[in-house]
Amino acid sequence: MSISPCVNNMGNIYFCLLLSIMGVLKLWELLLTIAQPYSIEQLSGKILAIDASIWIVKIDTSFSSNLEKIKSILSKIMLLRRNNILPIFVFDGTPPALKRRTL
Repeated sequence: MSISPCVNNMGNIYFCLLLSIMGVLKLWELLLTIAQPYSIEQLSGKILAIDASIWIVKIDTSFSSNLEKIKSILSKIMLLRRNNILPIFVFDGTPPALKRRTL
């Protein structure tokens, strides 16, 4: 399970809870009780942690050519930077013990 920014066509960023094969048991249910949308303006001046694996999989399955994939990644980064948001990409490492129990 990951929290990932999703941008709608009106320029609003929402933290989307995305299910994945790996995850902490029942975390999805817990996060849904507190999840709330944020406009891109509310995130201005902030640092945004992005689950790189989810972005990569989503873009890889959405576009066929490598050029389209690169354009998509760059357009998302540029949208964040234009709105004074610093994206920090987080890559999966070795799963912690709590997460390994659900694998």
